[in-house]
Amino acid sequence: MNLFNMINSRKVGSVSDAEINVFSRIHHNWWFLIVLLVEFNIQYAIVGYPPLCRIFGTTPITLSMHMISFGLGVGTLVIAALAKSTPARWTEKFPTMKETYDS
Repeated sequence: MNLFNMINSRKVGSVSDAEINVFSRIHHNWWFLIVLLVEFNIQYAIVGYPPLCRIFGTTPITLSMHMISFGLGVGTLVIAALAKSTPARWTEKFPTMKETYDS
């Protein structure tokens, strides 16, 4: 899910610029892609290779566990797209808490 959060965090947007497609222009930042692939490989190695599992105290996971974690990660992309497509007038109806500062 951390890898998908990296993709989601690329485009935060604002009320006037709600960019929903987080994959647009992803190939324009090669450092981002390099870090993403390196982190993917390290995380896979930590849960996929028994010597590293002993070092990091993890347990090897099965293919179905990999697929479930991938599905949960894709779910974060869907939730982010829904959150970005929420009209601003809906969010203005949420109650807010005022911060008070004692001087």
